[in-house]
Amino acid sequence: MKWRGWRQWLCRWNVAVSYDAISWGNAVFPLLVLLAVAITLPRVVVSRTWTQGRVAMAVGVTGLVLWVIGAVIFMAQYQILGTDVMHDVATRPLRTAGIYLQRSLWFALFWGPVVAFVWLVLAQGVERRRGLAMRDGAEKN
Repeated sequence: MKWRGWRQWLCRWNVAVSYDAISWGNAVFPLLVLLAVAITLPRVVVSRTWTQGRVAMAVGVTGLVLWVIGAVIFMAQYQILGTDVMHDVATRPLRTAGIYLQRSLWFALFWGPVVAFVWLVLAQGVERRRGLAMRDGAEKN
């Protein structure tokens, strides 16, 4: 079967967005994508740092990236449902971006606690590495 675009891919995997309150395409799949990014991105950005500042920076960058990804997900969902989002972006870019960034904040109710938990785990990892270095006599800053 020849693929003609992302709509066929979404329909093939039953990820179709609908007007229903909660479905696979408009709630579950986008949240799974955001949660996967919320868990992996801070670990990729920080890896094995020795400072809490870098951990805080990584969490802040992750929050901004997730906010923008959420806005893009909302834009894609509205485009699939028939709203001409690309025309709105071309004619009123700042207003359209503001609308979808505002709607994206609702996703923060779901990925916010996950990012906070990842921050806690990364901060404990920094303190663990510092404590082990102090025990071994080779303190790093």
